[in-house]
Amino acid sequence: TILEAGDNVYSFSVDANNSLSIATDRFSIRTEQRLGVDDNSLLSGIRLYPNPLNGDTFYINAPKLNGEQLLVSISDLTGRSIYEQTLDCSANTVTVPMAGNIASGVYLVTLNHGGEAHTFRVIKE
Repeated sequence: TILEAGDNVYSFSVDANNSLSIATDRFSIRTEQRLGVDDNSLLSGIRLYPNPLNGDTFYINAPKLNGEQLLVSISDLTGRSIYEQTLDCSANTVTVPMAGNIASGVYLVTLNHGGEAHTFRVIKE
């Protein structure tokens, strides 16, 4: 059965007493094109470095965002906001100056651009 584009629900049931019902080749799902979740995202291909970081500055390599602005939010694992700033991406790089005395630990860095958000984990040594 060919399904319409969009969300589809196709239900089936299994009868353990019927060998055809439990056959491993009972049905197959085929698609013409397979897309990854981030294939069309401007935030795909992003890399944060150095990680772990020793100082108070890290960098975001964002090859699809050159000349754009990126909202960078950093929180600790309890959800407490540590940093939030809109920064410019120049030469495919965003410099994030985490000024202040930030303790060693694990932090969540959320990048927002054009309604999309991606979260990364950064370790501060």
